[in-house]
Amino acid sequence: MYALAATTLLFASAVLADHTFNVTVGPGLVFNPNSLSDVAEGDKVAVWFGAGHDIAQSTFAEPCQYMDGGIYSGPSPKDGDVFTFEVTNASAPMWFYCSVPGHCQAGMALAINPTTDRTIEAYQQAAAQASTTQPQSDSVQGGTIGDGSEAATESSSPSSSASASATSASGSASSSATAGSSAGQVRVAAGLMAGVVAAGAAFAL
Repeated sequence: MYALAATTLLFASAVLADHTFNVTVGPGLVFNPNSLSDVAEGDKVAVWFGAGHDIAQSTFAEPCQYMDGGIYSGPSPKDGDVFTFEVTNASAPMWFYCSVPGHCQAGMALAINPTTDRTIEAYQQAAAQASTTQPQSDSVQGGTIGDGSEAATESSSPSSSASASATSASGSASSSATAGSSAGQVRVAAGLMAGVVAAGAAFAL
């Protein structure tokens, strides 16, 4: 009885601790979805690349400007590469852009946990008038990058239909809402499981 409760509790903890948000790069100058909400501390973001782009972290106040010590995929990931990083502070919104010249100004940006007064639309509007800076180092910062076939063993790859919807603002908003809703559903289900396990463990005692 004790062994069963312990094993189930470990499984529930793994579900709670391992959730990945998928972001597709392209087609075109977009991250799809371009805004992720309800991302919790410990969640991961997997960025699935098409050729000719990268992703770098900035601040809201300085769009298209690489943030010192920020996350960076490295230059020119190959088509099919996946860059994965972990969110370590869910209370602070995170802002990302493609550092290829001209791409950020065209709206190629990503927000994680934006607020009502600091939105992806506001970031993109400011980015249109900004200049772009690229990280001085070519090394990957704050995450890992590898072939998509390897990443697929840990996270489901995004569907082609999600990529196709990236060309419309309404599609991006819908994708963002879906991503946030999925995260909430995962956590609710995991929370219920953990509650059941806790009750079973108490009964076993």
